[in-house]
Amino acid sequence: MLNVYENQLIEQLPKSWKENQSGLEKFLEENWKNRSIFYDDEENSSHQQFINFKLKVGLKTNNYIGTIVYDNEQINIFPKVFKEKNKLQSDLLLKDFVYNLSVWLSYCDKLNFPFVEINNKLNEINSLAELLIAIYTRYVDNAVKTRPFYQYEEREETGSTIRGRIDVADYYCNKMPQAEYHRMNYRFSEFVHDNLLNRIIKCVCKYIYSITNQESIKNILRKLFIKLGNISDVNCKPFECDLIHLNRLNNDYEIILRLSKIFLYNKQGSNTQGSYGSFCFLFPSEMLFEGFVAGFMREHLKDKASITAQSSKFSLADIAINGENKGKAFNIKPDILIEHQENIYIADTKYKLINLDNNDNNKYGISQSDMYQMVS
Repeated sequence: MLNVYENQLIEQLPKSWKENQSGLEKFLEENWKNRSIFYDDEENSSHQQFINFKLKVGLKTNNYIGTIVYDNEQINIFPKVFKEKNKLQSDLLLKDFVYNLSVWLSYCDKLNFPFVEINNKLNEINSLAELLIAIYTRYVDNAVKTRPFYQYEEREETGSTIRGRIDVADYYCNKMPQAEYHRMNYRFSEFVHDNLLNRIIKCVCKYIYSITNQESIKNILRKLFIKLGNISDVNCKPFECDLIHLNRLNNDYEIILRLSKIFLYNKQGSNTQGSYGSFCFLFPSEMLFEGFVAGFMREHLKDKASITAQSSKFSLADIAINGENKGKAFNIKPDILIEHQENIYIADTKYKLINLDNNDNNKYGISQSDMYQMVS
């Protein structure tokens, strides 16, 4: 297991990654294409930006934090805020990272990431994979308890008692020539619990039961297996998640469906029982930090001020031609908009470390462009 920071050069790769670098890149490309399940970072590149492979020696992590598990090797990308003077990277504790990330996620609303209050249960969680498993399991448990999912699904049967629509072509072409006049194929819709979504959920639950080390999660899963006992056991694929269309009454299951797709993608790369096999769980650090700051301010200033992240309600100028107002121009989108009584404040979030050792004209490593951006 390798612990590194974001935006860090890694000169020495794990042996299996060196031997199968093309497979690793393909794995990251697949996860890049599906990152919108969790967030939209407004990155237009069609190629993955998690890690830069285009170096003469080694590779370089970009501004994404999280965990990559591939071919039984694991790399943990820590936020740069974990950097401490004279502290070795080998001394970094993944458990501290998991706790830090869970706090950031609890305040951030810029990601399509579900968060449940599990801070008091983090003692069993020592990896990001286990964090995702805990969140998924508790969401499923709550949904199955409060709102079991039923759906109309089309069935096809053969018999003499007709339900629904007769397959006329099959009757004339196949049944009548064989003198089976009393037998017909027919299709009908039935409101069932054994539907595609529940089959996907059961498939994912069985997978995470085989890989999790959390005994409390296994206990929840065992109870879920009883509740899902009438659901067929099938090996579901990620693309099947896209076949399900949910209405507004089933918003809770949208989160479960997104997470299910992530687990099914990683299940495809896992051939070993009790092993994660392959796993990619990365977040854009700047977006996550910005959302955390806005959410933290919103929580602690909720009775005193209105906090809006990425607000676009203001413009820099009003256009007037011959005394006629033509509208607004130069729309601004500040990181954080603070409205307190009749006052408006604009805050610009900077995800940077202040270098106290670099006291260059009292700038402490803060660039001129950073200050220009904040003032503008």
